Amino acid sequence: MNITPQEIAETLAMVSEQNLDLRTITMGISLNSCADEDLDRMCQKVYDRITRQAEHLVAVAEDLEREYGIPIANKRVSVTPIAQIAACTSAQDLTPLAHTLDRAAETLGIDFLGGFSALVHKGLGDADRRLIASIPRGAGHHVARLFLGKRRLYARRASTWTPSLLMARNRARSRSPHHRHSVLRCR
Repeated sequence: MNITPQEIAETLAMVSEQNLDLRTITMGISLNSCADEDLDRMCQKVYDRITRQAEHLVAVAEDLEREYGIPIANKRVSVTPIAQIAACTSAQDLTPLAHTLDRAAETLGIDFLGGFSALVHKGLGDADRRLIASIPRGAGHHVARLFLGKRRLYARRASTWTPSLLMARNRARSRSPHHRHSVLRCR
């Protein structure tokens, strides 16, 4: 593929005159291996896995910015929905997992870490209920997401979560009463 001088000039103009940037670079991390019956141990496994897997994300993004001359506006990490791994623990308050995600995001210097969420499109399981109940306590800077099929509900402050969560709960209850998560090995 040949790149013409005109295409190079157009790209340079987009970056310098039209403020072209890459909106986001996102790394996905599976936390299935972090499931554990002990909540404190699970939090440590989650923190270690995220910080180990994404430790070079910001540096690589900055290298790409320098190499191509195009700024990357957001560096993000997306993880397995926490309710899936929380199914292994009997802890009622899952707030420590929210704080673990926040701490990992701060350590990495990233803009967003998503995954304090529950898949409720086929109904609510016990871990989903515990996670939803933990959202107001785990608020901090963390942004909670609930996935409803292809629809996402975003909430940013505890005061705005209640309507979103009620909608999510009611929508989930109106669908299939049988909610199944994939089976995880609890360690």
